[in-house]
Amino acid sequence: MNEIDYISIGKRIKYYRVQKGLSQEEFASRISVSRTYLGYLETGIRGLSLQLLVNITNELRVPIGVLLEDSLEEASDQYNTQILKALINCTPQETDILTKSIHELKKILKGYTIK
Repeated sequence: MNEIDYISIGKRIKYYRVQKGLSQEEFASRISVSRTYLGYLETGIRGLSLQLLVNITNELRVPIGVLLEDSLEEASDQYNTQILKALINCTPQETDILTKSIHELKKILKGYTIK
């Protein structure tokens, strides 16, 4: 049985919060915790209840499995995991540039007969 990777969960919470343009203060208010406690969650210092995890995923509008991915024995999609790990420490601007680049590369690849 694997341990729950609270550090990874926290990084993912922070990543999606920042992508939504929410400050710690604003997001903490939305999920009914203090800004300090949210900081503890985002750094993995503290764990979280199932109810709080549900509240967070609902507020961020991400599937719960995305936040838990590194704690699950089988990741549902290894490519999503690799992409997210590459983006996790990016600024919103860097993420935007990389996302646009991926879309452009996909358009280029459609011109080839890759199967």
